Amino acid sequence: MPLIYGYRPVREALRRPADLRRVYVLRGRRSLSKLADEARRRGVEVSVLEAAELERLCGDTRHQGLAAEVERRAATIAGIVSEARERDEEPFLVVCDHLEDPHNLGAVLRSAEAVGCHGAVIPSRRAAPVTGTVVRAAAGATAHLPVAVVGNVSQALRELIELEVWCAGLTGEAEQTIYEAALTGPLALVVGAEDKGLGHATAKSCDYLVRIPLYGRVASLNASAAFAVAAFEALRQRRALGR
Repeated sequence: MPLIYGYRPVREALRRPADLRRVYVLRGRRSLSKLADEARRRGVEVSVLEAAELERLCGDTRHQGLAAEVERRAATIAGIVSEARERDEEPFLVVCDHLEDPHNLGAVLRSAEAVGCHGAVIPSRRAAPVTGTVVRAAAGATAHLPVAVVGNVSQALRELIELEVWCAGLTGEAEQTIYEAALTGPLALVVGAEDKGLGHATAKSCDYLVRIPLYGRVASLNASAAFAVAAFEALRQRRALGR
């Protein structure tokens, strides 16, 4: 069962106690007693571990005295889009084209949740999975953001297009900027891999491509920073239209 660790990820996961199976707390950490009591009140089992046991369980010393087993509900592209429309909202998603760095993926998911995305799409191969490291980097955003895992990104984009969701790929080679393009309506922002950017097949599968204008000497932004800039511009445009 997937394990998350760190104070904020576990704190956020407690907002959905039905997804939690067990919380692990470091013995002697009195500052965590209220959270442990809250978990028990919500029907979640709590185990108290010694420092060495918790570190071994997490595989990381940066657990902040907390870990939890979560049961992730499988998400689908159709389900994410349908749920957004049931709430009378225009679907807004992020599609990750083979991000391999878990910290980058976590940062993308954190930004996606912050701008109000309804879900994320990630590939099952040649990409970082949603591990405890990703959850910690996302600062608990994965507790609220459905993630659909797909076998093929290009096929996922075709499915989104069939569901009448526009797919905009982020690439420095695009002609129009994020400030010139319309980033409103049903939208999926597609972010490329750290070193390669958008794959050729992925770029061809997008409805259109956009770029972030840069005025300094650095040639590009990393994937998570680029997505954050584009996502907040999309949010600005959508809010301006009252969406």
